[in-house]
Amino acid sequence: MILGYSAVGMQVTALPSIFSTYAVDSYKPVAGPIFVAITVNKNVWGYGFSRFITQWTEQAGYVAPILTNMALVTLFCGCGVVFWYHGKTFRRWTRNSSVHVERSG
Repeated sequence: MILGYSAVGMQVTALPSIFSTYAVDSYKPVAGPIFVAITVNKNVWGYGFSRFITQWTEQAGYVAPILTNMALVTLFCGCGVVFWYHGKTFRRWTRNSSVHVERSG
């Protein structure tokens, strides 16, 4: 349960800041839209958690909702591990993409 509640805090604070730093460092021209997507995702997740967790907890107890949330956060963090080891390869694949072209205007 402690790990589950820790995952709740991590998904709302740590993960968005990690992803936004990655976006600014790797894809500067599209960092704005990425920030919007990160914020929308964080707020939808926070709303869904706060809106439905009480009803789900009353029906099933604390274990199922919190551990389900922890499993999802662990899945998303697992994707971060992939980026840790293969991020340079992913950026190399997109180096000639139009995403990297700064537009004035």
